[in-house]
Amino acid sequence: MLGLSPMMLLLMIGTIGVAGAALFFVFRGSGSKAASRLDVLVGKKRSDSTPELLLKKSAFEADKNKLVEIFHGLIPNLSKIFEQADCHIKPSSLAMIGIVLGILGVTGSWLAKVPLFLAWLPGLVLFMVPFAWVWNKRRVRLKTFAAPLPGSL
Repeated sequence: MLGLSPMMLLLMIGTIGVAGAALFFVFRGSGSKAASRLDVLVGKKRSDSTPELLLKKSAFEADKNKLVEIFHGLIPNLSKIFEQADCHIKPSSLAMIGIVLGILGVTGSWLAKVPLFLAWLPGLVLFMVPFAWVWNKRRVRLKTFAAPLPGSL
């Protein structure tokens, strides 16, 4: 066959068997409650009701709330912006106008034989035009409102 002596073959089979048994005992789960309690006491495993775990959960919740507050402050409130701009267009209509302008910008640049990796740029600029209009309208209105304030103080 392979030229192995029977002794070498027996030694290889025995080594594989011992390694398999060792892996079985290492990776088997402890099924008894006493063993799991012992693991908790020794520190190998943590139970779900330990005070440290409860403190960790509350700290994670507090950090999560702070993270949401940080991002909430960065996202502009559309209804507030539209109210400040005195704009009577619905945000969904404004978004549709932006999408149509964006598609026209990409199509126009594609028809003008602009390279494909740059064809999205005019579409992005034209998509932002309606939102820039609202932002400018808001800026002008707030500036007009704030103009007489220093004189009245």
